[in-house]
Amino acid sequence: MLSESEHEAAVLAWLLDVEFKGIVYRFSQFTIDIQKADGSSLQYVGGLSNIDYEESTDLTGVNVEANSISLALVFQDVDFIQEWRRGFVLDGSSCELSYVLIKDSIVQQEYENRERVFIGEASEAVFGDPLEPVGFVAFSIENRPYTFAGPMIPKDHVISEQTFPNTWEESIGKVYPTVIGSPGSQYTNSSGGSTLYTYSTPAYLVKFQLGETSFDYVMIAGHPVDATHIRIRDSRYNAAVLPVLEGVDSNGVLYSYVNIEGTSLIQAHTLSNDVREYWCTWNFNMIPFSGSGKSGGGLVNSEGGGFIHGAGDLIIWALRKSGAVIDYQAWESVRGLLNEYKFSGYINEPVTAWNWLQNNIFPFLPIEARAGINGIKPLVNLLFVAAGYVPSRQISTSSDFEVVSPITMSSSLEDIVNRYEIRWCKSGYVQTLTEIHIVEAEREYESAAISSSNYAWTSRNRYGLHEKTEDSDYIYDRNTASRVAQEKVRSAAFPFRTFTVLANIKFGYLQLGDVIRLTSDELYLNDDPVIVVAKSWTGSSWRFIINIEDNPILIDRAV
Repeated sequence: MLSESEHEAAVLAWLLDVEFKGIVYRFSQFTIDIQKADGSSLQYVGGLSNIDYEESTDLTGVNVEANSISLALVFQDVDFIQEWRRGFVLDGSSCELSYVLIKDSIVQQEYENRERVFIGEASEAVFGDPLEPVGFVAFSIENRPYTFAGPMIPKDHVISEQTFPNTWEESIGKVYPTVIGSPGSQYTNSSGGSTLYTYSTPAYLVKFQLGETSFDYVMIAGHPVDATHIRIRDSRYNAAVLPVLEGVDSNGVLYSYVNIEGTSLIQAHTLSNDVREYWCTWNFNMIPFSGSGKSGGGLVNSEGGGFIHGAGDLIIWALRKSGAVIDYQAWESVRGLLNEYKFSGYINEPVTAWNWLQNNIFPFLPIEARAGINGIKPLVNLLFVAAGYVPSRQISTSSDFEVVSPITMSSSLEDIVNRYEIRWCKSGYVQTLTEIHIVEAEREYESAAISSSNYAWTSRNRYGLHEKTEDSDYIYDRNTASRVAQEKVRSAAFPFRTFTVLANIKFGYLQLGDVIRLTSDELYLNDDPVIVVAKSWTGSSWRFIINIEDNPILIDRAV
């Protein structure tokens, strides 16, 4: 990414690379030679104009459908009508839009350090205009299509007569459970003082044998796990803490199981009409049961040790299964921050990794997963992710950074949230969420499950009560539930307004999601935080759309 100092006093030269029939055609606004690191150079011919480049963000959620770019060019030595008759069209050709900076007629970057802004494929090519040269073509560059078909669980990870010959009939058709984090909870009964457990993940009887070497194997996960022991119960509330063992199915798939033979749990040979149904909790105190071993969690974290439950580790693990092009370096850069959010639970149904992330993880994080140059990347909403965040960049409006639009609403009063309730800690056995966390304006009712917020209080006094409730099957950590609830209120307590700025080329370093401190006499702003939510090129300058929160807590109302 080119820096602020590199943009200062520079002229911007756009570069477009189009690969057609194995040949890379290069265009710029004017003919220019770009040096490469090895000493060679690449020539870009003139003719590129009216770049219709724009990108925007919603700051949270998913945005993989980037805006398209419309262009019209003349390819030298190409007759597009003739190529069409030969069976070749521009549609589907790889395209890359980038730029370099020029100072005193000298290009400031080598080719390898160009600022890449868009990669896609040519689409909807229009050619053969009788008023234009034969090499003329008008087309759009569309964001490259992403494939998200990668399954979370392989299709053959299903209990059957093939994977487990002579298995228990009621287990046939069950998908091997994938266990994330440390699902379950342990709590004390307030009336009797006894220890109770939330059993959260299913387990399936897969192998059994009677006789001198009898056994009853119950699968707890379709993969190796971090825990050495698990607490398991049956449909009659019998429970036991048992060591975790590993085996392989008929296809060689490694799975984790416990042997319930000799315990009080219902076994294959038990004379009972009860359904052989088993549930596990991974979060319990091992001390009363064993001097060694650990309760631990499910999926093993091959990179950081222990088990996967931080959101950063979890997302990267799931994205590797998605089948999409991923910018892993970008995700690595925010892994530590995202790992502060803990997720647990299980998956035992066919689902793609991408859909699972979209529905269960991304909605509870202050990020947007969006299309980038190197694949799907995260954009972190820094204004909401941490209390007290102070942006480092300060800008004052001037002729170089000029407000050119009225101030309008970018959100409605219906979007406001000043009382948020999240229901979490799923009991798999009864399929209910057993815990809640509420963030609201009232201060006198604070407890482990209820917390107040200045944002909730100020918002409610101004706009009245606006409530929202959400469920999470994958949050079992109280700190995560509390943080999610606080950030949901923080991000939606006040409406946003928006205005447009025309800016000098030197402000090209600003990126989507950047939070800056803006000073403006005409807007009566004094070092107030604003967010860049859109960026486009006008042909001679940058156009930014700026969001400002109607926030009496952060913005000084004294004028």
